[in-house]
Amino acid sequence: MPIPYADPPAALSEQIEAVYDKLVIATNLTSGPEMEAAAQTVYDEAVELDYPHLMALAAMVRMGSEFDRNEWQDGVASYARLLKLGRQYAEFIAPELSAQIIDLAPYTVNGMLQLPRASLPQITGLIDRLEQAHLAAGEPLGQIYLSRALVAAHRGDGEAVREWQERWQADPAQSTPAMTARMNVYLSSTYDRARAVEYAEYAAAEINATSAAWLAGERALLLVQTGRPDAASAAARTLVTEADPDVLASAVDFGSLLRALETDRDTALEVMAMRADLFEPDAPPDEFLAQASAARLLLADPATAARGAALCDLAMRNAGAFDERNETSYNTDLLRAEWFNAPPYSPDPSQPMSMKE
Repeated sequence: MPIPYADPPAALSEQIEAVYDKLVIATNLTSGPEMEAAAQTVYDEAVELDYPHLMALAAMVRMGSEFDRNEWQDGVASYARLLKLGRQYAEFIAPELSAQIIDLAPYTVNGMLQLPRASLPQITGLIDRLEQAHLAAGEPLGQIYLSRALVAAHRGDGEAVREWQERWQADPAQSTPAMTARMNVYLSSTYDRARAVEYAEYAAAEINATSAAWLAGERALLLVQTGRPDAASAAARTLVTEADPDVLASAVDFGSLLRALETDRDTALEVMAMRADLFEPDAPPDEFLAQASAARLLLADPATAARGAALCDLAMRNAGAFDERNETSYNTDLLRAEWFNAPPYSPDPSQPMSMKE
């Protein structure tokens, strides 16, 4: 008989407390393999105790670490395990934890969207099932609306993005400030870049350093995309100078950062060297914007043009894989129009050159 979350047997109190102590230690580690291994140990010991509530907590810690470091496939697998636990042991898990499991839907949907082999029916089917779970539990549908907005954004359907985003914004059960800021900037950038810049500038002072660094990188790209390359380059250089190097390497989108640094080639090359793994033939396919930005940088110099051409091919191939899954040409069209057909920017304000819109 599984142990109820609210009434564990006194005879097991010391064992349960010892496992909880290990969970606390795991949560205080930096996201990465060590945290995931510690969380897995807690999960295994909770299984031995037959304590589903603690099993779910441990699985959630592992999933959070996997998503933090963009290990999308592992994160999705961990969420599948969480959902199974939630269904199988519903009466043994605290209601607030069950609600959190359901509210993790946007993270998982986003994780699936980073995997070209995850089909649209699989992704939308998961959202449909989660919507039914929300309705059955009497939970608000904000996270479902956000999940549908993410799918629309990946397909380049700005009208649908705006509709689902507005429904999500109207939901009383809002996300954390950091996630709200990230999502508003990302979603708005698909249909109104000036609005996305406003969101980025408004939210910057309200979120933690990691999210603020990501936001600064996205704002720099948006400045490029709204015809302000000098402001973009200045913002990107400030980010590179002031951000912790580990945060810069792990939290900032290099596609955004490198594109904003085009007018400062030396700095851009230094930044590119920080994440050389993103530009290898076997790099994650969801890094196609980083590969495209690096390709532009390298194509501008005859000495590196051959490598730039190879990166251009890699970026287009990866973008095409997402387009095939999404049943659109959105990503490859975006690269053609704004990365590979757009002229380089001039830092000379007397000769402004803006992106093709």
